[in-house]
Amino acid sequence: MGAQAAIATAGAAVGIGLSRTLSRVLQHRSAAEFEEIEPYVVQVFRREYEAFVRQGQRWFRDHPEAHRRSYLLLAGRDSDGRCRLAFYASEDHGNPHQGVRVEGVVTAPRRLGLETRLYRELGEPARERLVEAVIQGMRRIRERDNAVAGPFDLAVLDRSGFVFWTSD
Repeated sequence: MGAQAAIATAGAAVGIGLSRTLSRVLQHRSAAEFEEIEPYVVQVFRREYEAFVRQGQRWFRDHPEAHRRSYLLLAGRDSDGRCRLAFYASEDHGNPHQGVRVEGVVTAPRRLGLETRLYRELGEPARERLVEAVIQGMRRIRERDNAVAGPFDLAVLDRSGFVFWTSD
């Protein structure tokens, strides 16, 4: 979304198109701080996601096995240059995206054990160790839970900037 922030989504595929559109819109605007970008993005994402759910109500009723979770992650630097992370989750269609407090690491869907392990890895200075821990955790999830599949994405935001990684 420009130089100050990034957006990621997981869960319902409609979030991909929404995220891309929001990113394009914000890249063409003058550089805004994270504090300005966050409320705008969340408002638009919620509104468009709710419209998607309303339009697909009949289809989702006929397909109860369909994925009904949606996640929105925003990351960037605030006006003081500090890294900021905002995570919003809708655990079922019809429930609006709610802010979820995170302590530096978040997985979608939430895997608290993996988040704890990754948080411990943050104490290490090398990004490579963090990325390897994420890769191992994602592979374990895929082996144990047929409802979870790749591709898996990783975004790291720290003092050095953004790093993105996508699994095969």
